[in-house]
Amino acid sequence: MDRVAGGGYRRADTRAGALPLSTRLFQGSGGMPDALKQFAFSTFLLFYYNRVLGMDAYLVSLALMVALILDAVTDPYAGSISDNLRTRWGRRHPMMLLSVPLLAVGLFGLFAPIEGLSGPPLFCWLLAFAVMTRIGMTLFAIPWEAMFVELTDDYAERSVLIAYKYLFVWLASAAVGWASWTFIFPATEAHSPGHLNPAAYERFALVIAASISGAALFTTLLTYREVPYLLQPTRSAAVASISRAVRELLLAFRNRNFLVLIAAALTSAVIIGMLLALEIYMHTYFWQLGSEEIRWFSLASLLGVVLAFLVMQATGGRIDKRNVLLTAYGFTILESGGLVCSRLAGILPQEGPFLLSVLVASMAVRVSLLTLTGVCASSMAADCVDVQELRTGRRQEGVFSSAIQFISKISTGFGLFLSGLLVSWLALPEQADSVSLAGGTLWAMGLTVGLGIPLLQLIPILLIFRYRLTAAQHAEVAAQLAARHAPSQPGREGSPTPLETVADAAPEAGAVNRGGALAQRITRPQSRDN
Repeated sequence: MDRVAGGGYRRADTRAGALPLSTRLFQGSGGMPDALKQFAFSTFLLFYYNRVLGMDAYLVSLALMVALILDAVTDPYAGSISDNLRTRWGRRHPMMLLSVPLLAVGLFGLFAPIEGLSGPPLFCWLLAFAVMTRIGMTLFAIPWEAMFVELTDDYAERSVLIAYKYLFVWLASAAVGWASWTFIFPATEAHSPGHLNPAAYERFALVIAASISGAALFTTLLTYREVPYLLQPTRSAAVASISRAVRELLLAFRNRNFLVLIAAALTSAVIIGMLLALEIYMHTYFWQLGSEEIRWFSLASLLGVVLAFLVMQATGGRIDKRNVLLTAYGFTILESGGLVCSRLAGILPQEGPFLLSVLVASMAVRVSLLTLTGVCASSMAADCVDVQELRTGRRQEGVFSSAIQFISKISTGFGLFLSGLLVSWLALPEQADSVSLAGGTLWAMGLTVGLGIPLLQLIPILLIFRYRLTAAQHAEVAAQLAARHAPSQPGREGSPTPLETVADAAPEAGAVNRGGALAQRITRPQSRDN
């Protein structure tokens, strides 16, 4: 792609007024595929291959980590292609459509391996289909995430739009979670709890593969009507290459606020990924719950996301996103640590309806906090894209989205890897059907998973204090960009600068004159006097 002095991107049409409800719903529905993939990976994948198929937890986590690394190298490349693609169908939707068959085949293969596989063949099977699934999700999620930035430039409306994403994330997770625990993994005489039943995972493979690939196709088709309102490059792109993708990624990381946000989100994602991967172990061994009790957490998740959605709608951008993010991080520590410590101290009973009620309520609070952190972090990243264009003249939604998707993968990949090491260290009972733990193991699991891991959220809290982009500053940025994004007019194209020069160059003089000074002020390292 070339960069144009007068602005290298145009919308074919300009929307009058706020985003219609249908646009918010159709775009938000794209949260379902990755949410359901996260549910399948975080809840069942490690547990299935470890406790049901008998593979060592370390080997399972190693295969998933290798898959993550192989997939991670494609993220910047996919982001670069999505940013620079110029077709009659837009620059986002062709990749989204290509993802559908990869997701269907990859997810079915993960949870329906050939009968009798074990040892190295089973390891290779897991690795191959995990890679296929991750690449399929890359092709869908990176361009879809990038569309959030393009659909609206408004600081407050952007957060509301992203809130619809999380509404669908938890709606889908709650529905599939409830159906899974109730109809796919019910307890039987031979297998109690039901998620120890090998035959149940064949049904789960079909349901999860159809649900995720179907949701990806649904979003792709329904959001196609938005193409005229999305920013498109005004000139043909250069041939995509790995070196080009790396240069674009390095250019994005020169945005200081984005770099701080990515560091905080990456740290938090690993922590949350570990907690999600270990959640089924905590439910099964620490809290001694069966599938009949675990299914209620799906409804708690739904309650939590509705609560968070109402909070985002009520605040309407009146509270600074950074402050909301910091508050949510802090309460996440209190919620998890307080619950487990109460159990170990004997304040909570070991079983019964009261314990289940407390756990369900706690889950609702946890999901609400996770939703708020996700909405704020995604919206803050979208704001950074605007500053990036003002500073460099380049739209990098796809590259920024690839960084966000990498974080999502870290949360399952690296989180699962560390969780596998922790499970091996805890030395759980060798018998798959045994759910009783010795006192020392119970305390070790509670203190490590329930208190030690959540306390690590102090790291992203400290990092977010260094994020400097405020609502007032973003309003200035948006005002200057609005003029650049108007429908194309004769004589406004300017002279192009090849990407190969732009990627390594400082912002051009014209860009600085039109807004670079403001962007530099926003991204300049904060002085000690501040």
